[in-house]
Amino acid sequence: MDKDTFLALCEELKQNGGLKSTTRVTVEEKVAIFLKTIGHANDFRDIAERFQHSTTTISKYFDKVLKVVVKLANKIIVPDCIGAIDGVHIDASVPTAEQIPYRGRKATTNQTVVCVCSFDMLFTFVVAGWEGTTNDARILSETVSNPDNKFPMPPRGTYYCLYINKSHVIIY
Repeated sequence: MDKDTFLALCEELKQNGGLKSTTRVTVEEKVAIFLKTIGHANDFRDIAERFQHSTTTISKYFDKVLKVVVKLANKIIVPDCIGAIDGVHIDASVPTAEQIPYRGRKATTNQTVVCVCSFDMLFTFVVAGWEGTTNDARILSETVSNPDNKFPMPPRGTYYCLYINKSHVIIY
């Protein structure tokens, strides 16, 4: 998540969710604790070490942010949006002669996997095997345009939300 998006999320949680800073922990730190915990599957001990707070404090503020996010779920999960699309790089074993297009930014060989996920946390579509240097937008465009891929186009009046190159894109 980039800085502007993070700050906008914090502002949303303050203005519409009632999340408040305390004398020791700002809203931004509370949200960072929450995001770090859910985004990286860290336990509270790891998070406590990273943020230099007790595990009790980490647990307390994680719970507070979670309650605010749940309270705002109907606003955050927009009506008619049936899921989200995102891509991820996954390490891949590739024969030496074919490795160059699979080399990612960190000089490891990887493939790009693009997934569609419903708000029930179910994968509804996965396309894998693309070279690690391939842009998510290209993968999505070629996947959607090829009927052999059986991409689940959203029903009329609904859409998927995705984030490509720092821009939100909606596919109808």
